[in-house]
Amino acid sequence: MTIMGKTKTTATLFNERIDGRLVALPRQITQPDIAAALDKLEALGEARREAFVIRDGSSAELAKAMTNEADDIAQAMFDDLSFVPDGVAESTLEAQAVARMAQTRLDGIVRARRLAVSELEAAVEAHGAKWGKSMREQAARAVLTLTTALDMATTAKAELDAAVGVLVLLKRREAGDEPNLNLAIGAGRHALPLEQAIEPLREAVVAASREVEGL
Repeated sequence: MTIMGKTKTTATLFNERIDGRLVALPRQITQPDIAAALDKLEALGEARREAFVIRDGSSAELAKAMTNEADDIAQAMFDDLSFVPDGVAESTLEAQAVARMAQTRLDGIVRARRLAVSELEAAVEAHGAKWGKSMREQAARAVLTLTTALDMATTAKAELDAAVGVLVLLKRREAGDEPNLNLAIGAGRHALPLEQAIEPLREAVVAASREVEGL
């Protein structure tokens, strides 16, 4: 039996409500003490899910054992009315012990998760300043990445506009449809969709820069 398993997930956010306390934090945390506290909470969460499955399974086995025992007693009473049930069948006792252990373990994990949330809150309180500094640096890098992406997209659009314009111009001149060296006629169908894609990115860069500067 796994005591504390941990299932890999592609989700970037840990998001659970535990005893009325919402914990919604990124899984990738650079501050080691806060990261360790969140890892413990997440491991307990996975253990809790496993414990529920085991508890439900053992409860079903107990119900089955009790039913079988009741059926056996009924058959014995039917065969011999003088039969006196004495004690509990061994299979039922074993199923009761397993079910009780499963429930006890589940109860312990539920309480341990409350302790883990408190530990996580304490870690954030103690190391929040260092974590905040690291996150400001990460935010600045992210804004720089966005800015670079905007510059690259803008440059790519300009290069594509020029290339398509020349190709269309040459094609029309070859066909005799355009005697002038008029690059403007060569605007391709890509121009408007690209501009519509770039403009929101430009607005996002401005908004992100202002937000980070204000934190």
